[in-house]
Amino acid sequence: RPWLALLLVGGIGAALVVPALLWPLGNTYGLARLEKSPDALADRCREIAGRLGYPKPGDWAAWFQTELDFIEYHLKAGPSTVQRQTLPESRPGTVTLHYRETPRSFSLFSFFTQVSDSQPPHTDPGMVDVQVDGRGRLRLFRAIPPRQMSKPSQPGPADWSPLFREAGLDPADWSEAAPTLTPPLAADERREWVETHPANGEKPLRIAAAAFAGRIAWFKLLGPWERPSWEQRPWQTSSGVLGVVNVLILVGLLALGAYLVRRNLLTGRGDRRGAIRVAGIIGAAQFAAWLLSARTPATMAAYQGWIFAGLAVAAGQAALVWAVYLGIEPYVRRRWPTVLIGWSRLLSGRWRDPLVARDTLTGIVLGLGIWLFNSLSGAFPGWINMSDSVTSLYDSPVFPTSPAAGLGWLASLPVQSLSNGVFIAGILFVLRLVLRRDWLAAVAFALLMTLPGLFSGGELLLVPLGFAVVLLLAMALVRWGLLAFAVCLLVNSLEPAAPLLAAPGCWVPWQGWLGTAVVAALAAYGFKVALGKQRLLPSLDA
Repeated sequence: RPWLALLLVGGIGAALVVPALLWPLGNTYGLARLEKSPDALADRCREIAGRLGYPKPGDWAAWFQTELDFIEYHLKAGPSTVQRQTLPESRPGTVTLHYRETPRSFSLFSFFTQVSDSQPPHTDPGMVDVQVDGRGRLRLFRAIPPRQMSKPSQPGPADWSPLFREAGLDPADWSEAAPTLTPPLAADERREWVETHPANGEKPLRIAAAAFAGRIAWFKLLGPWERPSWEQRPWQTSSGVLGVVNVLILVGLLALGAYLVRRNLLTGRGDRRGAIRVAGIIGAAQFAAWLLSARTPATMAAYQGWIFAGLAVAAGQAALVWAVYLGIEPYVRRRWPTVLIGWSRLLSGRWRDPLVARDTLTGIVLGLGIWLFNSLSGAFPGWINMSDSVTSLYDSPVFPTSPAAGLGWLASLPVQSLSNGVFIAGILFVLRLVLRRDWLAAVAFALLMTLPGLFSGGELLLVPLGFAVVLLLAMALVRWGLLAFAVCLLVNSLEPAAPLLAAPGCWVPWQGWLGTAVVAALAAYGFKVALGKQRLLPSLDA
């Protein structure tokens, strides 16, 4: 109906604008106040390495990293309204840029798609690591010294002043202290400094540095938030519990799917053509994402293994979804026929079916609604004093630093939405078989997904709110079907319009425009097909 279409247009517009306004308030990247783009920050890291005496590299990589330990420490230090206001101006901030370079090329194993802090290992002489905050101030520097010196040298003491300059620190505010930290590399000279006048009565920051043969090899700015890597974090407990639940569910689905697939193949049941089409879409999208986002090999000889690794990942993902889909489809069709109506029509090629368009629009509204909830819950502790933690903030799952990585991220979204849609439909169907009621199955699923949040250390008020959202999502699958549910997951993954607005003077990431464009294209398709020949507005000649 035209009036309903107008209502949906208004709802979609509002759901795009409100998260854009809330993004700088409740998102880790929005609170980062990045004054430079990723390329500018990477150039800044190369500039620091060059000033410290290290030549241009043969290969390099850069990526953003969320500073979870610092965020948790800062948010727990006072009232949430105050800590949220001071978080953007704090140091090192919520997000830092990690940069690595090597004299030759990074050599990764086939299934490692990206350079990280640990891959490849820091073993090659001349490897350099640099970390800077959103303003380009040095936070960490590390350079692997040579394995062997050509001849013994007796260099003079290292000049430490460049470190303070690159970190934006005044040496007069620091006093030298006895070294207590062991550098992670070979060094013949060590120094440490302690902040003399910490701001607002906070614990003093500490600087540790080391040099090898007169050249700076290590620098680190340390704060009271630093914790050993092996120490368990509160949010890791929640993630661990949820991970165990997901593994158990996945193993159960695989076992059930293998049994049902064999049974359906022997009896000739199941939509084999639809299962092959879904698996084909997922496999093609996964392989495209691999080609676009996985780091290319350093040598031509390694390309064969790289290609085969991408094909193996794509084939494995496609086969898994094919098995689950073919296993549960006949039983869902018999007991839950409405769940598959729009989905089946889409797989049969009926793109211009009004029911397909209706389910698409419904999925868009649901996905935007979930993203709106995430934005509101992330910003809420900044308005009312409450228990706050890093789990209260919404952390963008992806923040592409290059166009190729962005296209790879976009290609991976159909894989995530279709796979998760099929898997969740399978979980709900099994729960329905056990509990015999749609609403009981939805409640049980919501409990499985949200109860681990009790161990996260965040505000307990957000747990029931999250439960309500997951419950509504599960009921949406039961009420509007698998197609609307898959579109909902796709739209929510796009983070539509989230990064379109940033604080004045800060860098605006481009993937927000991409997400908005995809949502707008899906909405335009849905409106055009759903309305058919009806007019959106009444004719003036009538």
